[in-house]
Amino acid sequence: MTKQRALVAQFEVDEYGHWLVGLVGVPQCHTFGRSFRSAVEHIYEAAAVWFDCEPADLDITYRLPREYAAVARRVKQARTKAADAQDAAARLLLSAVHELEAEGLSRRDIAEILGLSHQRVHQLAGRPAAS
Repeated sequence: MTKQRALVAQFEVDEYGHWLVGLVGVPQCHTFGRSFRSAVEHIYEAAAVWFDCEPADLDITYRLPREYAAVARRVKQARTKAADAQDAAARLLLSAVHELEAEGLSRRDIAEILGLSHQRVHQLAGRPAAS
């Protein structure tokens, strides 16, 4: 099994909107693409030729221009926050089904109260309560 070579690719956008990309610490290995995706493909190909290996043997981390990286970071944080909220809501829903069932409500009544189908309540009732 071949070891992966860890590299960092620095991306920039030129005045024509093309993506320029080079490997940090290897100034001789650089390329470009009309789109980000093509620039990524090209840097993998260029690095594979430069290091005489298969593109799959490379582990390339992307370093975007500061303003693009900031936007991507904000989106990632928002998506993580949304996923956490969704997980919390799912735990609360499971707990609510078990709590209402323990109070003696029918699964159809629980469905009406929680705005779910009775089939979904039946699925949730069959799962262990969240701890």
